[in-house]
Amino acid sequence: MHGASRRLAHPWPTCATLLVASLGVASPASSQARHVVVVYDERRDLPGLSMFDAGLVEALASSTEAVELYREEMDLSRLGADEGRLSRLRDLWREKYRDVPVDVVVPVMGPAFNFVLTHRDSLIPDAAVVFSGVSWRELEGRSLPTDATGVILQREFAPTVELALRLQPTLRRVVLVSGTSDFDRVLAAQALQELRAYEERLAITHLDDLPLSAILEEVSRLPAESAVFYSTVFQDGAGNAYVPHDVAREIATAASVPTYAFLDQYLGSGILGGHMYSLARYGQEAGRLVLSVLDGAAPSSLPVVGPAVSETLLDWRQVQRWRLDPSRIPPDAITRFRELTFWEEYRGWMVGALALVTLQSLLIAALVMQRLRQRRAEARLIESEDRFTRLADEAPVMMWKVDTERRLTFANRSWLEFVGGTLEEHEGLGWARLVHAEDLERVLEVSGLAMERREGFSFDLRVRRHDGEYRWLLCNGVPRFSDSGALLGYIGSNIDVTESREAEVEKQRATTQLAHAARVAMIGELAASVAHELNQPLGAILANAEAAEMVLDESEPALEELRAILADIRADNQRASGILDPIRHLLRKHQSEPVRVDVNALVEAILKLARIEVAARRVSLAFEPHDALPPVRGDRAQLQQVVMNLVLNGLDAMTHSPDAQRRLVVRTSNGDPGMVKISVADAGVGVRDDLLDTIFEPFYTTKEQGLGLGLSLSRTIVKAHRGRIWAENNADVGVTFHVALPDCQEPT
Repeated sequence: MHGASRRLAHPWPTCATLLVASLGVASPASSQARHVVVVYDERRDLPGLSMFDAGLVEALASSTEAVELYREEMDLSRLGADEGRLSRLRDLWREKYRDVPVDVVVPVMGPAFNFVLTHRDSLIPDAAVVFSGVSWRELEGRSLPTDATGVILQREFAPTVELALRLQPTLRRVVLVSGTSDFDRVLAAQALQELRAYEERLAITHLDDLPLSAILEEVSRLPAESAVFYSTVFQDGAGNAYVPHDVAREIATAASVPTYAFLDQYLGSGILGGHMYSLARYGQEAGRLVLSVLDGAAPSSLPVVGPAVSETLLDWRQVQRWRLDPSRIPPDAITRFRELTFWEEYRGWMVGALALVTLQSLLIAALVMQRLRQRRAEARLIESEDRFTRLADEAPVMMWKVDTERRLTFANRSWLEFVGGTLEEHEGLGWARLVHAEDLERVLEVSGLAMERREGFSFDLRVRRHDGEYRWLLCNGVPRFSDSGALLGYIGSNIDVTESREAEVEKQRATTQLAHAARVAMIGELAASVAHELNQPLGAILANAEAAEMVLDESEPALEELRAILADIRADNQRASGILDPIRHLLRKHQSEPVRVDVNALVEAILKLARIEVAARRVSLAFEPHDALPPVRGDRAQLQQVVMNLVLNGLDAMTHSPDAQRRLVVRTSNGDPGMVKISVADAGVGVRDDLLDTIFEPFYTTKEQGLGLGLSLSRTIVKAHRGRIWAENNADVGVTFHVALPDCQEPT
């Protein structure tokens, strides 16, 4: 790090709800612009992070210097935080910013903060650090570099408990709802710690390790003296990923009692209210610190700040829904979405009319002063809009603004150069003519729903370029609000992602071809066994045919005997066909077509095909199917390939085992809720514990003649089916491979 360190006396709580992206605000070629890199731990289209980003940009827009703003996203909840991926991110960003003179780096939330401090010397050694979204609890016992400062995120859960006790005097039980991601658990742990102070007055229940559907069922049956406290659900107990804002709406809708929360972005989604903080305000505070550093202030001279931005917010519609006593609302609470009575709405006009005669002179003076303030505000607004236009025109991405009717009101230089023409040609709904006909209905539906919910949106679409070619663009939009909270429209950006989409299609095609080649090679390994298996029905057919000829040579053929011979020939033919059917299915080259698959039948077909090979290797084979197993949806040939790979892998593992020990057991069962599991257990040599994940990597093999593609390809197929494959050593000898696939309960 740089210079001495500062030790903070206050603890700091863990948070992990932000993102990382890139947006230029000045020309990349401008050597005189100041460079700021923002690092988010999550994707920026999450509503809370969109609000933080908007607050940060709003603060930076007041700079008198050109500021070039880059954003990077770690996307931890979806892509994971393993060391290998983080190392690749470090290498990628080090190369990306190798020639960029970064002045300030802004890590948002704890994971991003830890990543920046860990890899800072190799990434951006000369940049000051202004963090945000980190709590005192996370900073406890840690030292900061002298060129680092930031904004502390203060979360409080106890004030919301006091609010619930005030609004619901008969409250006896609190149910905390959270998820299972790392961030969900950290936030829930802090909430539970503060709730312990109320254990003598309230029964505390924590719902976190259940699927979302089960949580919704639980909260729908709560007795009247209960309340639901919602924190975040990035991932439920079944491993499904969610956007916490969407889950808040579902919880509030399903609950039989009022639901409270701690983040202002949830208000309006059915939440009653709570003591809430605003991520937009934290973004503004971080932006002000960045401007101070850019103005020459040393970070060591800027103390870490913890702005008091939490306030008690209530949704008046929910107060009425749950028939709560309005007189119990705290005096300092802010009530939104309230329809005023005639007196409340026009009281000022009535009082003003009664006092008009006596206060006329004062009113005129006030109007004059108001007019002067309005003119100053209009001048500042025009100046701010001009500054935004200049910054947007220098941005390397396409930027735009639309109003609440989705009419285009602004497009920057990059956007106009892409589509051709002038802003006047595309104003209003003229942009819709550029969207591919197959995408337009979806674009209008997604953006319209986002506007109804006053949320951000992100989708891809095809847009006609100035030369007539359609290109794939990633479109991101965030809402704009007035000071009074009215929706003004959306501001957003478009990024050309045509090459990445084409690369993804090519990758899928290559994977399909590789899977087919692997199936052909696998059948080649079983060729001798299959030939031996076919000799029996074919020999029987020949013998029966010769017997039929002898019967026909008789002067009076025995027709009943001839019919019996023909029945035997038909049965032997069906037996041979039963051997060849799974082989034909495995060898068939086709596009992946998901269908309902009976897992037990699929495994039985593969074991029937492999039984000669099993016998040749002197292995005892056992199949233990689970009764009433639900079907799965997927490509039957690819799933058969996975099972065959695991069976052959188990046979190979027992090549040098004693004959008495060679046993292969295949089981099917219900795994986690909503999952079907296939297990293949061998009694071979086993795998070192530190290699249980490595064996699924491409080209890694322990076989003398192996290519290292079987398990890697199996993992690719299982992941494409939204499943999971893993291995674990048995208690005695050998390894068990498990495959978990989502079940398919819906009717076809």
